[in-house]
Amino acid sequence: KIPALIPGGYDWVDVRDVVKGTITAIEKGRKGESYLLSGQYVSLPDLYDMLRRLKENGKSLPVLPFWLAEVGIPFLKIWAKLTGSKPLYTRESVEILKTAHPDISSKKAEEELGYQSRLFKETLRDTITWFRENHYI
Repeated sequence: KIPALIPGGYDWVDVRDVVKGTITAIEKGRKGESYLLSGQYVSLPDLYDMLRRLKENGKSLPVLPFWLAEVGIPFLKIWAKLTGSKPLYTRESVEILKTAHPDISSKKAEEELGYQSRLFKETLRDTITWFRENHYI
């Protein structure tokens, strides 16, 4: 179980949208061009809240500042070694969250290819449904 959250997030994009966008880029894209197929930036606290609402229970968790999360890294490493598990997070994963850009744009792909990404909530709902149907949760 996760005792707390840290700020920051990622640009989440549905693999179905990436596949469709990639095929469209191959078929209709300009030769030599690159296209960024982004989705929607969602912070970890927002993701947790979405999951909590879908589950219809669960407690809210505190959001730790980055500096406090970084102070905990050596202790997480020690705990992981003692228990034979992986650390909950690493210095590298915290750095990625700190530097993640919330405004990744797929405007070029939208304009030239007609690319559209679905809302993250739809992707999350479909993902949870798939995990349930396949008895992973």
